[in-house]
Amino acid sequence: MVYKLQIACLIILFFIGFLVLVEKGKKGNTHKWFGALMVTSFFQILSDILTVYTVNHLDKVEPWFNRMAHLVYMELMMLVFFFVYRYLRVLIEHERKMKLEHNYGFIILMLAIHILVAVLPIDYIETPYGNYSAGLAAMGVYVCVGLYIVAIAVSFVLYGRKLPYKKKLVIVLAVLSELFVALYQ
Repeated sequence: MVYKLQIACLIILFFIGFLVLVEKGKKGNTHKWFGALMVTSFFQILSDILTVYTVNHLDKVEPWFNRMAHLVYMELMMLVFFFVYRYLRVLIEHERKMKLEHNYGFIILMLAIHILVAVLPIDYIETPYGNYSAGLAAMGVYVCVGLYIVAIAVSFVLYGRKLPYKKKLVIVLAVLSELFVALYQ
């Protein structure tokens, strides 16, 4: 049980947060969504640290606490991807100076997945290298994250042409890194 990756992520998150805080200029809707993303990411990393401990100490941790810790972790993971999706949409709206339509079918589907994850069973796989969560709830998270990545990519392809090159590059790198993290998890 090593927390090096989580600690490195927290350091990077604090660094990015500091840079955003000291940035001069008007703070608008994009900053609001980015701030929500940063705060949620912070708590998601903390919950990751907690679940790494709980899942590797199944004999010492009460099952209800382990489940609650994993539910918080999984819901925050999906929320992080939601905020990335919303941030991209708001960024596109800001750059194009137009409102994008809401896809209510997509929103309802994602809410349904969030609810399902909360009630579906979580299994724990024990291995010599460490334990991890699995089961229908974990599959729901994978589906949700995959759908968010597709939605981000579709929004980018449909509306991102008019974004400045630097913003396009940042979005592409962010989506690729999210895809890598999602596949790694």
